[in-house]
Amino acid sequence: MPSLRARPVAALATLAALAAGAAGVIHASGRDRRTFANPPGSPVRSGSMHPSAVWRMIAGEDRPDAPPRRDRHVLVRDEAIDRLRVPGDRVTWLGQAGFDVRLGATRLVIDPFLDEWASPVRGVGPRRLDPSPLRPEDLADPDVILLSHNHYDHLDRLTLGSLPGRRAAVAIVPEGLGPYVREFGLADVVELPWGAAVRVGGVEVTAVPAIHFSGRGLLDRNRTHWNGYVLDSGRRRVYFAGDTAYSPLLGPAAVIGGACDLALVPIGAYLPAEVMAAVHATPEEAIRLARDAGAARVLGMHWGTISLSTEPMFEPPARFVAAGRAAGFAADAILLPAIGGTVALDA
Repeated sequence: MPSLRARPVAALATLAALAAGAAGVIHASGRDRRTFANPPGSPVRSGSMHPSAVWRMIAGEDRPDAPPRRDRHVLVRDEAIDRLRVPGDRVTWLGQAGFDVRLGATRLVIDPFLDEWASPVRGVGPRRLDPSPLRPEDLADPDVILLSHNHYDHLDRLTLGSLPGRRAAVAIVPEGLGPYVREFGLADVVELPWGAAVRVGGVEVTAVPAIHFSGRGLLDRNRTHWNGYVLDSGRRRVYFAGDTAYSPLLGPAAVIGGACDLALVPIGAYLPAEVMAAVHATPEEAIRLARDAGAARVLGMHWGTISLSTEPMFEPPARFVAAGRAAGFAADAILLPAIGGTVALDA
């Protein structure tokens, strides 16, 4: 069992301030019914989604003037498998917020969602635009399974329950999520609160704040927490922002141990703003988040996989690149791999 530890108190002043309002829990009488909250000062929802917008979201309908689908958005299976074999440190995008990451000799599978549906009921709800080129067996025997929160496009029971080697992996999850993931075969589970760190193999994983919410049904809203993470191999630091809205307070928490070499940031599901601004960053805000984290390179995720919002499916990349260039990132430091594509970090 890896050892869980808090980072030095002095170094966590920013993080402690962030967590002060969110780490507090509410208890009802009788059974523990604690709920979690976002950091103080987080953006809040200011409206609701019109029924017609909900339908467009579920149906995945784009506007007539929507940007066209990008070429080679999804790799063919053989190419995706071949890219997984790239030597050295690398990041492979599985679609949505899912990654297979190798840092040194340690492999981490993050939020793997390979199923067709992001829903409790198959055939209803958000559906993958394209089948995944990779299967659970292609991600076999990770050292770490890292989960940001319990939404269906991040905690995919079918993928996790089919992942070979899941019982031997260390599963790192937000507070409250441990009992649920143990139900489908994750045995060595660490619930990591904001500001705590755990070392597995050659990588230290630190939980950092995100601005979001949780729930898989009608009665469990915010009963489990939501995390971002920093992965530190000593040689390289990777910031995985998780599913999050933007706040200028998030970046400083990610750089407590130093600037990040790479930031994995969410760039989709931002319209309508009156609903989504409280839970998802825009492409421009994602670039700000990467800049705040001191990232040398930035990779856009959480887009082009399922329809969760009303902006055109292929609008985020152009806005992300434009914002990145305006913020001073070199063209080759703004990364948008295909689904199944791999970025070699040693290149």
